Amino acid sequence: MSKSTLLSDLRRTWLGLVISLLCLVAVFYVVDIEQLIAALKLANIPYIFVSAAFFSGSVLMRSFAWRTLLGEPLPISRLFFIIQEGLLLNNLLPFRLGEVGRAVLLSRSSSLSFWQVMSTIVVERLLDIVLVVSLLLITISFVVTEGWATTTAFLLGGGVLVGLVILYLMARNQALVLDWFTKLTSRIPRLEILLRRPLETFLAGLGVLKDGTRFARVIGWMIATWLMFLGMYHFALISILPDAQLAWSALGLTAGGLGVAIPAAPGGVGVVEAGVVAVLAVLGIERASALAYALILRLVNIMVTTTFGAFGLSRDGQSLMGIYQELRQRKETIDNEQ
Repeated sequence: MSKSTLLSDLRRTWLGLVISLLCLVAVFYVVDIEQLIAALKLANIPYIFVSAAFFSGSVLMRSFAWRTLLGEPLPISRLFFIIQEGLLLNNLLPFRLGEVGRAVLLSRSSSLSFWQVMSTIVVERLLDIVLVVSLLLITISFVVTEGWATTTAFLLGGGVLVGLVILYLMARNQALVLDWFTKLTSRIPRLEILLRRPLETFLAGLGVLKDGTRFARVIGWMIATWLMFLGMYHFALISILPDAQLAWSALGLTAGGLGVAIPAAPGGVGVVEAGVVAVLAVLGIERASALAYALILRLVNIMVTTTFGAFGLSRDGQSLMGIYQELRQRKETIDNEQ
């Protein structure tokens, strides 16, 4: 595969690139550059490294959660590096290919199939959404006093609860769900062919919901993951604002967690920064300090994922272009199957 192929794929993500560019233009337009530079110069460097340690800890906790989802006694060190490799790929490649990359890398080095691994990643991401929304519900009542905040909290909380109930019912009634799907798509055969494999993968991953003890362990490790994330965000914030409250960091974390779900350039560049600045502006935090905070978070992410992800790829004898080519071939294979 040539570099022109990568450029061609990037062009197909034009909407995300435009969104990222608009966010970057907007956030730098409203921030005084001299104040931003001054804020960055005052940053507490040791706290930035503590933030990086918490980020690494979050990946370690996620490794335990993933192993529990997989249901296989795989080495935690192996899962840790695969997750880091996936994060690095997400930062560099379009289409969030790092998630597919994780499935490819693990399926090659274990007895698990690509689709088995992919189903657990889908469930993991669903739990991420549930936890980040839950964190938003907990945090918003502490930092925002307006009436709309309470209403929003109840609506989001109700939505999360309904979503969990639906997922549990789907896990318990997989055959019924597939039967309904077949009936609904009977008049559109191509749609049935296109969506059946992803649906079967999704339902297979939901199987963990039927095992109460195992699911409780997964939830515990995922909560630990997000607590580590909170430590990462908080130490990054107090490196800029020493008197910052933990609730401010939690609100910034929800902005970053939800921001990556928006179509954007690789790594959510621009979208995450704009989200953090906008959310902290609600708290009355000066925009230059908020952007400095967002940039430090970006730096921490790059430092950790580049260090561990690049080492993992090197240890596996992989290059970025090589793994990208393999991911594209995987995508083409899936398309041909459909």
